[in-house]
This record gives sequence, C-alpha cells and structure tokens, in this order.
Amino acid sequence: LRNNDRSAHEHGHCVQISNFLLYYKGNVIDGGKAENPGGNNPAGEGPSNISGTLQGTGRKWLDFNNKPLIIKFPNPVTADSYTLVTANDYPIRDPVTWTLEYSEDGSNW
Repeated sequence: LRNNDRSAHEHGHCVQISNFLLYYKGNVIDGGKAENPGGNNPAGEGPSNISGTLQGTGRKWLDFNNKPLIIKFPNPVTADSYTLVTANDYPIRDPVTWTLEYSEDGSNW
C-alpha cells in the first residue's frame, strides 16, 4: 500500500500525518509496517508512528523529502475504506491531493 502525496502547498516539499487506518467491513486491518524510502524524518517522527492502530497518541510521521509512505502487510489484505488523520501542527504540511495505490509485488503500483 503506497501513498503518493501530490500537495500543492507552498511547502509541498514536506508532508505529515498523525494516523492512517485501513478498514474492512468496519474493522481495522492490523499488521501493517510503515516505511518511507528516501524520506527525511526528524527523530521521533518516522514512519513507524503510523502503525495502523495508533489512535490519539499525539505522534506523527513527517517527511521533509515528500517521498511515499508505504505500508507493507505480511499477507494480502482487502480494504473497503480508510481514515487519514492530519497532524496537530503546521496545516501547510497536510496532504491535500494524494493517491492511494496498492501492489502485490512492491514494484508495480
């Protein structure tokens, strides 16, 4: 699962979110591990803060390079909805236009 941010903000070179959850039939899909290849994350604000189950922790993922956030699952998943929660500061970093993609092999999206 990959998020490609296409923000048109003045500071479109960075992006942050505090939570991303996938659901199937109303249930949260657990077990995903977030990565941010090529990202530039400050200490304590890396992709591991987006685990799929963090709710209301005040933690966030911030990337100054605006690279994709990739969530890998050990087995294929089926999702029918999602929740994206913006971070608690700097609204200029919130994703505005983005694409949610999936891949079965990590190469073809």
